[in-house]
Amino acid sequence: MISKNRNSFKWVYLPVVISSAAILTSQLSAGEYQAQDAQQVQSIGHQYVGGRTRIGVSVTDDGDASADINHVFSETQNSSTSGGLWAGVELDGDDKGIDEGGVQINHNWVARDGQGNATHVNKAFAAYDRNSEDDAKVTVGYGQERQSGFWEGHVSKGVSDKRLVQAATATTKAVYEKAFDYGVGASVGTHLASTNTKITAGLDHQWGDEMASDEDTAMMTTLSAGVQQYFQGTPHSVGLNVAASRTKGGYDGDGDTETSANLNYNYEFGGGSIYQPDQRYRRVRVEIPGKGRAATYAKKPVYTKQPIYKDQPVYKNQPIYKKEPVYTSKTVRVPTGGTMAKSTVELEGQTFFKHGSAVLIPSAQQRLRQISAEIRKHGYKGNIRITGNSCGLPDMHQDKVLSEQRASAVRNFMIAQGFNPAHLQARGLGATHPKYSAAAGQDFKNRRVDIEYVTERQQRINGGGFRNETKQVQNGFRNVITGYKRIQTGTKNVQVGVRNVQTGTTDILVSQGVPGTPRVIWRTEAIATTPAWITRALRSNFDHNRSVDTYRTTAGQDDLFNTDSNSAPTANSDSVTVGQGKGAYISVLDNDSDSESTVSIHEFGQGMYGSVTQDGDQLIYTANSDYVGNDSFTYTIVDAGGLKSEATVFVTVTANSTSTGNTAPSATNDMASTTEDQNVLIDVVANDTDAESDVSIQSVSAAGNGSAVIENGQVRYAPNSGYVGVDSFTYTIVDADGLTDTATVTVTVSGNGTVNTAPVAQDDTATTNAGEAVTIHVTGNDSDNESAFNIDSFGQGSNGSVVNDNGKLVYTPNADFSGTDSFTYTIIDDSGLTATATVTVTVVKAASANNAPIALDDNASTTANNSVTINVLGNDFDYDEGDLASLKSHATSSNKGGTIATVNGQLVYTPAAGFTGTDTFTYVIEDNYGLTSTATVTVVVSAGGVVCNTDCTVAHIDDELTSKNIAVTIDVLANDSGTGLNIVEVSQGASGQVTISGNKVVYTPATDFVGNDVFWYKIVDASGYATSNQVMVYVVDDSKK
Repeated sequence: MISKNRNSFKWVYLPVVISSAAILTSQLSAGEYQAQDAQQVQSIGHQYVGGRTRIGVSVTDDGDASADINHVFSETQNSSTSGGLWAGVELDGDDKGIDEGGVQINHNWVARDGQGNATHVNKAFAAYDRNSEDDAKVTVGYGQERQSGFWEGHVSKGVSDKRLVQAATATTKAVYEKAFDYGVGASVGTHLASTNTKITAGLDHQWGDEMASDEDTAMMTTLSAGVQQYFQGTPHSVGLNVAASRTKGGYDGDGDTETSANLNYNYEFGGGSIYQPDQRYRRVRVEIPGKGRAATYAKKPVYTKQPIYKDQPVYKNQPIYKKEPVYTSKTVRVPTGGTMAKSTVELEGQTFFKHGSAVLIPSAQQRLRQISAEIRKHGYKGNIRITGNSCGLPDMHQDKVLSEQRASAVRNFMIAQGFNPAHLQARGLGATHPKYSAAAGQDFKNRRVDIEYVTERQQRINGGGFRNETKQVQNGFRNVITGYKRIQTGTKNVQVGVRNVQTGTTDILVSQGVPGTPRVIWRTEAIATTPAWITRALRSNFDHNRSVDTYRTTAGQDDLFNTDSNSAPTANSDSVTVGQGKGAYISVLDNDSDSESTVSIHEFGQGMYGSVTQDGDQLIYTANSDYVGNDSFTYTIVDAGGLKSEATVFVTVTANSTSTGNTAPSATNDMASTTEDQNVLIDVVANDTDAESDVSIQSVSAAGNGSAVIENGQVRYAPNSGYVGVDSFTYTIVDADGLTDTATVTVTVSGNGTVNTAPVAQDDTATTNAGEAVTIHVTGNDSDNESAFNIDSFGQGSNGSVVNDNGKLVYTPNADFSGTDSFTYTIIDDSGLTATATVTVTVVKAASANNAPIALDDNASTTANNSVTINVLGNDFDYDEGDLASLKSHATSSNKGGTIATVNGQLVYTPAAGFTGTDTFTYVIEDNYGLTSTATVTVVVSAGGVVCNTDCTVAHIDDELTSKNIAVTIDVLANDSGTGLNIVEVSQGASGQVTISGNKVVYTPATDFVGNDVFWYKIVDASGYATSNQVMVYVVDDSKK
C-alpha cells in the first residue's frame, strides 16, 4: 500500500542511505574477529535465495497498512509457478478493516545455451488489483533476471466504470472519478550478494481515454525506487519503497509532485533452504597495528548581556471647557426723572404647550427667544417671576403639578438663553388663583404661563434734563476651564531588562587522547563455488505498482443541474438549551430537507447574547458568560441548484447555580416605542426571571438621546426634544441576595409627521468561505419613519471588492484571504437625508487549505506500580497559525497491560502491577478542521525501591525539536538526577552528528534531513557510577508552515 503526500523529494535519497547502511552492516558481520592464536579454519557463507512461502506486512508514511502472502506452488530446477494475495487495512476512522487488495500469478523458467549453462531466467506475471473505492485494473508483464541484475516491462488496463464524486449544480457539471484506462511501465534492479540486499528502480506512465471538451488528457507519471535487506541466517527482511508522482490534465488539471513511501517486513518459511552456500571460505590470521585516539574538544558558547526595551505611553493634561455668559458695561443717556414699571407677559397654553404637556413646542421656543431679547434690551430690576396657571385638568393635584412643570420648562429655557438662575423664580398655581372667570367663558385663558419683571422706564418730566448711566448688558459667552483630562500623546522607549546573547564560542577539552593497542583478527577469503542466483531468480517475483490510481473528468455529463425542475429546500427551526457561558453543537440540517439534492449550510448569523461558529454540518453556539435567558440566530441552507431557505435556532441559556444555592436573576432585553417629544413608561422586569422571584430594579444608565428614570418599579423614558430615531439604555436588576444581571432597552422614537427625519442605518455582519462571494441585504435592518430609502453609495473592503446587485451588496474576498474585513455604505431617503453604517465580513479559510497537525512521539519513565503524568501535546504542533490541536483519543490500555487515563488534558499512565521494562501506547490529536495525527508514547518502567546513600543517579529520556539544517544544543542533564554528573560518552545519530559541549550535547542534523533521529548518552556521577539513556530528536521543515 502506497500513501501520497505533497512533500519534497527527500524520500528519493532513502534507498541509497538504507542500502549503504545494509552493505556496511553485512561487511562488518562477514568476518569474525578473533583475539586468539592464529589458525586456519573453513566455514561456509550462505547467500539469500528465498523460501517457498513468504508473508509480509507494510505500513505507509501516513499510517495505512497492508499484508500479503506469496507461495510457490510448483518448483523444479528449470521452472516455478507461484501466486500471491495482498490486502490493504484501514486502521483509523469509521471504515476500519480491509478496504482494498489484489492477486498476482507468476511463472518463471530458466533459459540455457547450447552447452546447457543457464544464461538467464524468464519471468511472466498477471495481476488484478482493486482499491477502497472499488476502482480496479489488471496488469501483465514480462522480464528477465541474470546474475548481474534484472529488468521487466508491463502494461495495465483499468477495468472498472467511472463513479460520480460531485453532483452537477446550476453552474458546474458532474465530476466523475475513474481508474486510469491504460498504463505502461518498466523496472530494473540488482541483488547485492555480498550484503543480501535487493535494489530496484522503476518508471510508470498511465493515462485516461475519457475527457471533456475543455480538458486535456489525464495522465500520471511515477518514478519509484526500493531497497530490501535480508538478514543473514534469519527468515527476516525489511524494505523501503519510495515514489514520486506527477499528474496532468483531466478535471483537476496539472498537479504538484506527490511523494509516497512504505516500510515493509517479510518473514519466509523454509528453514535452512532460505540461504544456500554460494562460496567456501578460509581464515587467515592478520595482526593490525593499534590506532590511538586523539584528544577531543568541543565548542562552548560565550554570551553577553543585551538590553531589552519596550514602548511606554506618554500622557498630558488637556483642559475641559464650559460656556459662561459675558457682560459688558454700556453707557446710555436717560432723562433725569423716571418711573419703575412692572411688565407681565402671558404665554397662552394652546400657543406654547400641547394639552396636558409641559414640553415647549418649537414655535414657543422661538417666541421665548424674542421675549428674552426684549428683557435684555430694557433690563430688569430684581427677580423675574415665572408663574404656571391652571391647565384645565379634572384632577386639581395633577393640574397644579403640570402648572409647576410648565413654569420650570420656561425657567430652564431662559437659563439656557443666559439668564442668571438666581434671578428666575418659578411657581405653579394650578386652578387655585384663576385670573379669568370661568363663568364668562374665559377659562381657557387660565391655561398659560406668566412672566413678570420690573423695568425702569425713563422719561423727561416737567422739562427735566438728561444724564448718562452705565448698565451691564450680556454680550455673548466665553469658554472657562472647569478641569482637565489625561490623554496619551505618544510613547517612549524604556529599558525593562536584559537578555543573554551568544557572541562567540570557546574550545574546551572533552576527553584526553589514548595510545593504540595492536590486535589480531581472522580475515575470511573466498573459494569459488557454484552460485545460487538461479534458485533465487526462480523463487522471487517482480513487484508491480499495486496502487489503483485514478483521474477525474466531467466527460459524459454535458448538462448542468436542471434548475427548471428544482424546488427550494426547506429549512426548519431548531431549539437547544445550553448552560451559562457554555457551548453546544447543533445539528441544524437533521430536520431540513430537499427533494432533489443534498443541502449544506450557506451562511448563519450571530446571537445577541452568544457567538456562533461552524464545524462541518453543525453549528456551535457559545453563550456569553454573563447572560441567562432566551436568544436566537438564523441560518441559511442551499441546495445543488443554488436555491436557499432560512430558519431560526432558538436558544435557552440556563443559569449556573451559586455556592449559596441562590440562582442569579436573568434580565432579558426589552423593546419599546414612542413618538417625538412623548415619554413612555416601560415595565422592564415583566420579562425578567429569577428562580426565587425576588428581583427589583437596582439602577438605570443614561440614554443616548433622552432620559431614563426609575418610577414605581418601572422605567420612564423621555426622548430629547425633537429627537427621532432609535435610542437605548441599560438597566440592572438585583435579587434579595445581591445577585444582579443587566439588560438593554431599545426605544424607537418615531416622528410626529410635522418634520422629516433622516433614515437610520444599522451595522451588518456576514460570514463566507475563502474565495466565495456573499450577498448581504444591508437595508434589511435599516428604517425611515416618513419615506422610502435606498442605497446611495458604498465603499470597498480592505481585502475584498463590493458591488451593488439590485439593492443588495455582494462582497467578494481577495484570493487566499481569510480573516475579518469591513466596508461602509450610505442610504438616502426621498428628501435627500442620509445615514451611514458599517458591514463586517468574516472570511473563513476553507478546510481544504488546512494542514494536518503533527503529533510527535513522546517518552516518559516511572517506577514499578507508580503512575506518571505525560504532557503528550507539549511537543506537538500545527503549521497553520491559530489552528490549535487537541487530544482526540488515546489507547485505554498499553501493549504491556498498563492503563491510560486523561486528566486535565494530559495522559496518566499506570503500569501493570509488578511490571518493569519498556511499554508503549498511542494517542490521536485533532485540529479545528477535523484532521488528525497519531503518535506513540514510550514509557520505561524501572524497578522501584532502590536505596541510595546519596541522591540516586538516573538518566532520563530526552526529546528535542529543531528545524532542517539547524543544529540544536540539548541540556540532557536538566531532567537527570544525581550528584556531580558529567557527560562522558555519546553515540551518533543515524541522520545527524552528535558532540559533547561542556555539560550539554550538540546535535547537528544531516543536510536537508527531515524526520526523527535517536542517539544515546552516558553520564557518570561523583562516585563513579555510570548510567545512560536515549535522546529523541525531531527535525521539521519550517517551509511547510
